[in-house]
Amino acid sequence: MIDKIMNVVTSPEILQNIIGGIIAGITVLILSYLYHLLKRYFIGRKFKDIFGCNNDYNIVYGLYDTPDITQAPFFAKKKLVFPKHPRKGTDRYEDAAQNLEKITSIATLESIGYLLYTFGRNTKINPNITSDEEVDGKMNLSFVSIGGLNNKTQDLRNDTENQYFDLDCNNNCHRIRPKVTKDVKDYKLEEHPGCDLGIIIKIHPASNPQRTWICCAGFGLPGTSGAAYYLSHKWNDIHKWAGDRPFGCVVKTRNGSNESTELLCGIVEYRWFDWILRYVLKYKEHQKIHKLK
Repeated sequence: MIDKIMNVVTSPEILQNIIGGIIAGITVLILSYLYHLLKRYFIGRKFKDIFGCNNDYNIVYGLYDTPDITQAPFFAKKKLVFPKHPRKGTDRYEDAAQNLEKITSIATLESIGYLLYTFGRNTKINPNITSDEEVDGKMNLSFVSIGGLNNKTQDLRNDTENQYFDLDCNNNCHRIRPKVTKDVKDYKLEEHPGCDLGIIIKIHPASNPQRTWICCAGFGLPGTSGAAYYLSHKWNDIHKWAGDRPFGCVVKTRNGSNESTELLCGIVEYRWFDWILRYVLKYKEHQKIHKLK
């Protein structure tokens, strides 16, 4: 019985099938590995097209002075820091607030989390998390800044290369206005009840064109965290119409739901092959994209 089995196994036809199956399996494994390597490579390339190629990257959050807790209503409430403190005590709230030097917002922490997630998933770059006070006055760096009052956001908004959008809060009218593109309307916050508006702007600053500056800012906290969510989760959609070019876009976020963030308008420098995006690929949001002029 054993001899018959050995004769079958050692027959040339069976051996050829076994060897062929092993070679085919190894080939599939190699091709699968190469496919994943190439996929990761091209994803990384597109990611760097948006965020820049510098390894010394920074996520910059804004710090704010703490309010004076000795003044009402802070002194009366004594709950600036711990509204539900786990330890008993009558003066713990006040002491904790007095020990604070600077504060930041929940929206800022959410935005940092979104950006760290997308950097960790799509690139080997480990960005530095730093406050705007630490890098205030430094221009030779690449960053994503969070918040409209962030010092680095102010640097970006005031740079001559920002020809896209700006936040305008004058005369009790909150609006996002285009800087130079005349066929783009103003976006007024009052026209979107229950929502907040935000901007995402990318430039290469005039003083250091090899660097990449990006900001995520809104009128309120939902606009800021919504802009960071859109940048971190929808950067591939932005790449479809912006590529590696500077751009500006306006996004809308329903209050309380960063995942509801949607694109309202985008502005980018025009290139001759953009007609492929519009008429051949038929990108579904091409009608929201305007060329810089």
